This record gives sequence, C-alpha cells and structure tokens, in this order.
Amino acid sequence: MEEINHPNQIPYHLIMDEMEGKISETGLQELERWKAADPAHLRSYQEIADIADHAELLKAYREADPELAWQKFNPSIPAEAKIVRLHPEKKNRLFFLKWAVAVVMVISGALLLANRSGWIGSQRISTGKNEQQKLTLPDGTEIFMNANTTVSYHKRGFLKARNVELEEGEAYFNVTHDEKSPFSIKVGELRVNDLGTSFNLKVEPKQVVVVVNSGKVSLEKAKDTETILLSPQDRGTFNKETKEMSFAKNNDLNYRAWHDKTLHYEKAPLSEVSDDMKELFGTHIIFQDTTLKERTLSAYFKDKTEDEIMNSIGETLRLKVTKRDGTFVLSN
Repeated sequence: MEEINHPNQIPYHLIMDEMEGKISETGLQELERWKAADPAHLRSYQEIADIADHAELLKAYREADPELAWQKFNPSIPAEAKIVRLHPEKKNRLFFLKWAVAVVMVISGALLLANRSGWIGSQRISTGKNEQQKLTLPDGTEIFMNANTTVSYHKRGFLKARNVELEEGEAYFNVTHDEKSPFSIKVGELRVNDLGTSFNLKVEPKQVVVVVNSGKVSLEKAKDTETILLSPQDRGTFNKETKEMSFAKNNDLNYRAWHDKTLHYEKAPLSEVSDDMKELFGTHIIFQDTTLKERTLSAYFKDKTEDEIMNSIGETLRLKVTKRDGTFVLSN
C-alpha cells in the first residue's frame, strides 16, 4: 500500500485509480481517510473530479474527424465560393479551417448532449445479480447497494446540493449529516430527506419502503406539501398506484439482513425463515410436510453460511435436513 507521506499531500494516484475503477480496497480506505481528515481535502478531490469531467470533452475533441465535419458544413457554403482555385498555402489554411469546424461541431454537440442528459459530472452506478457494492459519496456518506440496484448523482457541485436518485433496487444509507446542506434522495415521485440518520430504502414493484435505523427521515411527494416524519424503527411506505404515504412501527427484524448478514427470529414461522433465506442466499427450501411451514423458530444468526443456518434449524427443531443439488429438504 502506498502511504500518503504528508497530511496535505494530494493522493493523485489513488484518485485516478478510483476514477478509472481499478482502485484496491486498501487504496479506497486510504483515500477515504484522507478525504475525511480535512474539509479542504474534500474540496481538492471535487476540483480534480471536475477536471476529469472536462477531460471527457477533450477526449471527444481529440477524436474529431475534420473531413466528416467538413462534409456536413460544406453544403451551407454558397456555390460561387467553392469555384476559387487555391494556392498551396491557402490549401493548408483550408485544412485548418476544416479542423476548426470539426472541433466546434464536436464540442458543441457534446455540450448540447451533456446539457440535455445531465451527463457532465453525472455518476450512475449499478449492481448486477448477486452483486453488492459500497459507494462512498464526496461528503463521506456511505451507500451500501444490494443486488440489481442503480444509484445516480451529480459529482460536480455535490457538496453544495447533496441530491441522489435511487432508480431501482435497495440500498442502506449511512448519511453524513450537515445542517447547511440537506441530503435528499429522489425515488420516482417520492423524496426521502435525511435529518441525520441511517436507513434502508427499497423500491418494490408497487411501493417504496423506508425503514429507519437511527435519526429521523422525512418523506414527501413531488409537488405536494404533505410530509411524514419517521423515527428509529419506523417503517414508511409510498404506494405507487394510489400515491399515498403511510407509516407504522417496523416488525421486520431482518429488513437489512442483506447488508449486515444478521438474521434474528422470535417465534417466527419457518415459511418466513424460508423467504429470508431465499432473499439473502438464494436458498430454495422444500417442506416435505406442508405443516412444517408453521413450525416456529427463535434464533440469532450472525455471519453464518446457509449450510450452518440450515443445520442449526434442524438441530433446534429436531428436523431432518437433506441437501439435494443445492436445494434443502426439511422433514420430520
């Protein structure tokens, strides 16, 4: 691991590795420690990120095709202007004119596209099937992304306007609180505003579910003054069809099991345990006798494998556990 020799030294090598997506876990930890050590470090990081955004436009400039651009520009020149015979020096000037036209067209097109799509400074991160990822924002906020999740935000100016969008999936947020700069998450028509907290946010087919772990969260609909305030262990929902918001105390002890790899049951039916195991590990459980689904389990599992959990269930409830081609069969 390359150490940062001086506290004010900018770790350019780590920043470039992160932007190119090839930074190691150790390097990422070192970079995050440097960013958290001093607010000036965060500003330096943001400035370098902005420069990187401009570099993308420069790349487009370098790949410009002057001949192709000239072909598009040429028809707009009056016919009489094209009949002039050029001396060698003037031909050279024409070449440079073509190049200038190409540069202007490419950069103008890139800027127009960026302006319409929000591409400049925009970051969009997605996880695939069975893939989880930790995302650290410029302000130090941590987003733990579950599988099949997409998060987007604008890197440029993020420290001034901390806005994130959860497009799909599920994520656990550990937000760095800043009273001067509110943290807001857009989920379709819903806004989830942090008031200094950590919470789990999940986009389901028919609703959006928020479960608060610590602090407070407010929910508000777009173009509406209605707001719901959630406290620790509150569960807020937004119905996508009726556009209604509601909240209640959270009874799901395992709402963030995918994140902390912890399962906690208090007289829970095995049918519920089966659903959790499928979501956490992709485990498929077959009950040889359907009445076994109603058997209840009280247990606590932390950082256990699916085999360890299934064997423990068998021992606790005196059931036979058989594994066949990756599927578990429970029987008396």
